Amino acid sequence: MTDRDLPRLLERPHGSRLLTRDEVADRLGYSRTSMATVMARDPQRWPRPAAMLRRGRVWVLLWDADEIDAVAPPATATQRRGARATVSDSDGLLTCLECGRRYRSLGRHLHAAHQLSAAEYRARHDLPATAALRADGDRERSAQYWRQRLAVDPTAVDHLQPWNRPDHLDAIRPKAIEANRSTRELEIVRAHRAPAQRYAVQAMLARRRARLDDLARAAGFSDFAAAIEATRDLPATKAARRIGCGASTVRRHRQREGG
Repeated sequence: MTDRDLPRLLERPHGSRLLTRDEVADRLGYSRTSMATVMARDPQRWPRPAAMLRRGRVWVLLWDADEIDAVAPPATATQRRGARATVSDSDGLLTCLECGRRYRSLGRHLHAAHQLSAAEYRARHDLPATAALRADGDRERSAQYWRQRLAVDPTAVDHLQPWNRPDHLDAIRPKAIEANRSTRELEIVRAHRAPAQRYAVQAMLARRRARLDDLARAAGFSDFAAAIEATRDLPATKAARRIGCGASTVRRHRQREGG
């Protein structure tokens, strides 16, 4: 594509807004250097510039906002269970707590704009040591990309082997454990762990009830609730022997079920 292929701005009738590359970056949550890299890496995915605007001696490329929105990967936050807290906003982007700008990934921005490492940034703003500074949706897509690539080329990450050596992992493990421990009680961590803890309790109770149902069926009852009801007139110890469980279990379930 050459300059001759593009209409000058005043020659192009259009109904949607036109964006410079920097405006595209701001709209999608990329840093401006990352936006250029992303477009160059996969040129077939992105629309051609729609026009050019003269600024002094330079012609600036412009993209149609509707066309950009149509092909841009969504930054929607994913729903995840687990102890790893997320600092993504509800739309999946991350707000830099230093300057308020919003990105899909904060790493490069923190270094270039604020001279901060990821660890320094987390400590400065009381963020969990395990908080990812990359948008949830982007992390999911990246993981999917690498799973697919490794299925085709298992050597694609061989260059990372030096950082996977046991001696290197042993050297960094104490520091990582201490950093994780120091932020474990932060409110954001506790709030993110709560759904996982509730899920774990519910799963444990479901497994326990399934075992009791199996014991009851082995004793000739349809399930444990039916066994409790059928043996209600027996002393707890005799009912327990009849069902095949402990007497305390019988008493607890009798009380829970109203008798």
